[in-house]
Amino acid sequence: MAPTPTLVEPLAHADLVILDFDGPVVRLLPDPEHIDLAHAALAVLTQAGVDVPEQIARLTDHGAVLAETGRRWPHLHAGIDDLCTQAEVDAARRQPPQPGAGELVQAMAAAGVPVCIVTNNAPACVTAFLQRWPWGHLVRSVHGREPARPERLKPNPAMLLDALAVTGVPADRAVMVGDSVSDVHAARRAQVASVGITADERRATQLRGAGACLVVPDTAALTGGSG
Repeated sequence: MAPTPTLVEPLAHADLVILDFDGPVVRLLPDPEHIDLAHAALAVLTQAGVDVPEQIARLTDHGAVLAETGRRWPHLHAGIDDLCTQAEVDAARRQPPQPGAGELVQAMAAAGVPVCIVTNNAPACVTAFLQRWPWGHLVRSVHGREPARPERLKPNPAMLLDALAVTGVPADRAVMVGDSVSDVHAARRAQVASVGITADERRATQLRGAGACLVVPDTAALTGGSG
């Protein structure tokens, strides 16, 4: 019989765990894939005749390109979103889970605690990923990027509030697990506690400064393991 995982605080007393997807659950587009996708998204803008400002042309995150496109060139947003969604789904069909991700979902399910995924990635890629693993069905709900509503992306708390509404759990009984300052900011705005994940001390300092109540080096550490 496998040993019972030891959950870190504050997960041990949470009534809902809200997981970011890319990072805590899977490395969806590791270097240089996410950079290549950002460049491909920028190329769509250029090919459409857009004079892309230098600060946007330097972006290396496709999510940031999508957000800027939605704000500045909304007529091109749907096409770039389709491009990014397909790349995310393709990656989700081949990438393995982060060590400890399945154990965390199963531990929460065993404790009767729902797990929701809140992500700036497309919901279709999360679904494609979860369908590959025997614990995927234990995820209560997925809240992801809506093509026509880029303003709802984190750090906006909208998707976290959706997860709270679906489960009926009060904000002060939920915990967000994420690996970015954007995750922590979204959690604070939703009045949800947050746990950061990073092995980089500089990033850990940033996460704590943003309001994370705990920072661990990897997902496995959340259940007392080591990645």
